[in-house]
Amino acid sequence: MKRALFRIAAVLCIALAAFFLMPVFGGILHFGMIWPAAVLLSAAAVLLRPDFFRRLLRPRWLRRAVSLLAAVCAAAVLVTLGMMARAAGNRPPEDMPMPFVQPPVCELDVSLVKGEAQPVAEETAFYTRCDQNRHMNNTYYADIVCDHVPLERIAAHAPARLAVVYHSEVPMGASFTLLRAQTGENGWYFVGTDGEKKHFEANLTLTE
Repeated sequence: MKRALFRIAAVLCIALAAFFLMPVFGGILHFGMIWPAAVLLSAAAVLLRPDFFRRLLRPRWLRRAVSLLAAVCAAAVLVTLGMMARAAGNRPPEDMPMPFVQPPVCELDVSLVKGEAQPVAEETAFYTRCDQNRHMNNTYYADIVCDHVPLERIAAHAPARLAVVYHSEVPMGASFTLLRAQTGENGWYFVGTDGEKKHFEANLTLTE
């Protein structure tokens, strides 16, 4: 009878350990889930082979120490289960909007009007143009585009629309070719490329 009860308790420990390990099987590795599972699996091993562990822990002081540690671990597992149950029972206030991420009020138009672009300049990712990741800061693409529109045009007509589409980073010290095509009376298409890949594309439209 005692052995059967031990086996039932061991099965329950293994099932509870599997519950704690479920996030691990999903690719989420968290110590807060692994240590309760380890404690439960250890308890299951003791329940299934009590004679072996009794021989292994023959010194009385060692058995007492292990028993105390097991009691502390069991209490910690129960506390963890209680916290998980409490977290699962929490509900947000009824007046809280759900989901938390609201749909955007508006979306910016980043569509591009392209043309047959021709080279106009060579640009370099100088130190002052780069961010802490040692790549050209994306905001400088807007500066480059505005600096390569005829000065008399952009000085007389402010930018009405600027769309920049980022493709790949420009490492610090690297250079790329800037190509430009006019897409209308007040519009231009730009593309930055090193010959193998595009770094960015952009459209600039000036006011009438």
